[in-house]
Amino acid sequence: MAPNHGLSDSTSLSFWAKPDSSVAYYLTATDSAGCSATGAPVYFVTVKPVSINDQEIGQLVNLYPNPSTDQITTCFNVKKLEIKIIEFYNNKGQVIHRLRTNEETIKLNTTVLSKGLNFYKIYTSEELLGHGKFIVK
Repeated sequence: MAPNHGLSDSTSLSFWAKPDSSVAYYLTATDSAGCSATGAPVYFVTVKPVSINDQEIGQLVNLYPNPSTDQITTCFNVKKLEIKIIEFYNNKGQVIHRLRTNEETIKLNTTVLSKGLNFYKIYTSEELLGHGKFIVK
């Protein structure tokens, strides 16, 4: 991998890094005679690839109405993945309701949720699929 992999300017003290994989950057000094020395890593950049969680949750899950009053409906457009757990959180980050399901559509009475801003996380059998937020009036 090139020493300036993902750097905006490898000769500047004010640079930004945008590598496509995790990398350690080293400082190499070269004198006027052409002699160079490389030290220990100066910067480490860890890259986590964008996954279905970050990118497509809006296309995979439809939660409505938002805001809601009596009931929310959650529709999953996910046939290839098994939904296992949906967790609902209040605005303090506390789990207030948890569902286990493999259904494509779920209706939930909002009395089990907090008034105001709520959050949800959806897990498959193997990973966090995504998260979102909604309001209960």
